[in-house]
Amino acid sequence: MSGLRSRSRKLRVAILTNTVPAYRRPVLEAIAHDADVELRVFVSLPTKFADAEAQKSLSLRYSKSINIRRRTVHRNAGTDQVEWLHIPLMLFFELLWFRPDVVISGDFGLRSVMALVATKCLGVPLVLWSEEIKENAVAADRLQRWLRGLLMPRAQAFLVWGKPAVEYLKTWNVPDHKIHYCAQAVDNSFWRSRAQSHHKESLRNALGLRGKVFLTVGRLMTRKGFDKLLMAWDSMPNSCKRDNVLIIAGGGPEEDNLLSVVRTRAIPNIMFVGPQDPEALARWYSVADVFVFPSLVDVWGLVVNEAMACGLPVLASIYAGASQELQSALQINPYH
Repeated sequence: MSGLRSRSRKLRVAILTNTVPAYRRPVLEAIAHDADVELRVFVSLPTKFADAEAQKSLSLRYSKSINIRRRTVHRNAGTDQVEWLHIPLMLFFELLWFRPDVVISGDFGLRSVMALVATKCLGVPLVLWSEEIKENAVAADRLQRWLRGLLMPRAQAFLVWGKPAVEYLKTWNVPDHKIHYCAQAVDNSFWRSRAQSHHKESLRNALGLRGKVFLTVGRLMTRKGFDKLLMAWDSMPNSCKRDNVLIIAGGGPEEDNLLSVVRTRAIPNIMFVGPQDPEALARWYSVADVFVFPSLVDVWGLVVNEAMACGLPVLASIYAGASQELQSALQINPYH
């Protein structure tokens, strides 16, 4: 790719993804702000679903697709998840019109197959952006495995988010020279400074919190394991439940079910505080004593990074890339 930069015009980069969430915006903005790069982000969902700031700062183009919800069963973790199956309609022609020098595609599905055909026609490299880990991949069906077998040997390079994702690619015998490791990261200084700006004891007193405060954050859906966390909390001795607090920050389709479990079983000291923006979430990190991450299916889990940046110890399941890589880095045995 360094040879491409020697040409007189900017290096044209096409990135293909579902949408642009807030946590990915800084990465894409860094690419877009490179004076030698012309970036265009092709999204499979309408641009209104992208982060509001990304809509302003990035060149987003909705590539018309048929988007079908499909359910994936993760038998190893005893849960399932609803995902989008994206069937691109115009992507091939849009890529030919843009004439990128490199195409980066964020899945192992039909979108990347379309990108593969386009890059072959244009004579440019295809790079696959991968977050997949082995714990997720076991749920892949026959078609998904076939598509991966088609794409893996034909991609010129892989941008791989997290070491567990690197390990997954190695199960497909992807050579090391094709794998470019990218750290799953947050702005540590932002979270640390925001958390430290609050006086912990004063804020806890104002909120009426006592004992140890356990915090969990995420979208309330089955695969995040919040129901398992409630059952674990309910199984503790009464004195522990009475003297400590569990705070659940987030919203989602399972919220009513989780609230019903708490009411039906009369589980004490559970606080649902709803979705939180980063400034408000930093307050909750600052009052907590322990962060809990009960996810049953997660390629990473950036809330773990946020909690650690705020100085919290983390109790995490083994089904997430974050707990696998970070415990490895800290040389902690996940079973003890």
